[in-house]
Amino acid sequence: SLVRMTSPPSQKRSSNSHLDTPTRARFFQAIDQRGDKTKRDIYREFNIPHTTAYRLLQQRSKYGKLADRRSKLREYKKEHGGIGSGRPRK
Repeated sequence: SLVRMTSPPSQKRSSNSHLDTPTRARFFQAIDQRGDKTKRDIYREFNIPHTTAYRLLQQRSKYGKLADRRSKLREYKKEHGGIGSGRPRK
């Protein structure tokens, strides 16, 4: 069974809202320790749209844990000239 240190946010999130780092950490912990719950149950608990949850999980698998992600993403952007979104560089 899942032991939660803090409860998930109770307010509804829009699909474009930013998830802060503590919320992401709690979300990943809940996913990792979900037991009999489905991933979709956890998405609902945290009021995260499934598309956002899939994106977060893909980023985590590609760039690693939260502690490593920032430096890995920075290295990737430096090597590849960004991540492919936004205006091209001059």
